[in-house]
Amino acid sequence: MGAQLSTLGHVVLSPVWFLYSLLMKLFQRSTPAITLENPDIKYPLRLIDKEVVNHDTRRFRFALPSPQHILGLPVGQHIYLSARIDGNLVIRPYTPVSSDDDKGFVDLVIKVYFKDTHPKFPAGGKMSQYLESMKIGDTIEFRGPNGLLVYQGKGKFAIRPDKKSSPVIKTVKSVGMIAGGTGITPMLQVIRAIMKDPDDHTVCHLLFANQTAVQMRWPWRGELSVSEMHVLPGATGSGGWRGGRVKTGSRVGKLRALHLPRPKGSTAFQEGVREA
Repeated sequence: MGAQLSTLGHVVLSPVWFLYSLLMKLFQRSTPAITLENPDIKYPLRLIDKEVVNHDTRRFRFALPSPQHILGLPVGQHIYLSARIDGNLVIRPYTPVSSDDDKGFVDLVIKVYFKDTHPKFPAGGKMSQYLESMKIGDTIEFRGPNGLLVYQGKGKFAIRPDKKSSPVIKTVKSVGMIAGGTGITPMLQVIRAIMKDPDDHTVCHLLFANQTAVQMRWPWRGELSVSEMHVLPGATGSGGWRGGRVKTGSRVGKLRALHLPRPKGSTAFQEGVREA
């Protein structure tokens, strides 16, 4: 009798256990582990790869706690890196070029400000040179998410006037963006989010300024099916560039009036984006 009950119990419980296991797997897939669980905590992440983008720009890849982890950074937000450099705590904000679609790693594209290359900043950039000196396997502390702006999709932005305020929702049909060099990364984050959603018809107008044609050769260009206009403020020619139209020696103010959408309605949204 005991053997019969045991067999009966096995027959009854087996489908239940199978259903439970299936639901757990589905739940785990739909809710990946988040790295940045608390914006007030610093999370040490390990450098696993470094790629040369051009003469002064690098792509740094850091491993998340597990291959199933995502960073957990809303679109429009940024992180802070912190490190002890020459005995002092140095903190700098950066926007990843990877997203929460990527599991197990986070990528940062950063311009390295080398010493003795700019007369006004002979010491160069403390954090960027520190990152350049890092070896594979070294760690650095990440903290976030941070920022006053979150892109929620389909032209909807949630913007907080300040850190203590509740977000104000603004919906737009087009967005004007101005960026220079590696300052493209926050813009790229929003553009990618729009492009991957077939139901998001928000139009982006990007004015991207660079000093040389070499700096325009970014690895992400192939992802964006857009008409481009690159700006080289200090240059006199395109340097053999064949990737899109090039304006040289132009003032950004004039180009902004010609190539960005005209502002409509309240300027509160513009001010919020500027502060974010």
